[in-house]
Amino acid sequence: MPGFLIANVTWKSEEQRAAYKAGLARSGHPREYGGQVVVSMTKEPTVKEGSWKPAELIVLKFPDVQSAQNWYEPAEYRNCRDIRWQGAPAELVI
Repeated sequence: MPGFLIANVTWKSEEQRAAYKAGLARSGHPREYGGQVVVSMTKEPTVKEGSWKPAELIVLKFPDVQSAQNWYEPAEYRNCRDIRWQGAPAELVI
């Protein structure tokens, strides 16, 4: 059964976003764990119900939940994740 990582990220600046993207390219891209981008929404959506206001919504699909966990946890991604933590409040679930 596939595993999904769903994140809503609010970048403080484009410079921080660019630093994260550069770090991601060097430190274990999700593809290396079987991940693929299913949704990458960076523009405001048209909300049809409720008051949901995602900033940058990302949905990654992995072969299974363990593969998603394996991508998120290793030291290779940790430095990149630290950049994101400093530059963007986020909500993330696997």
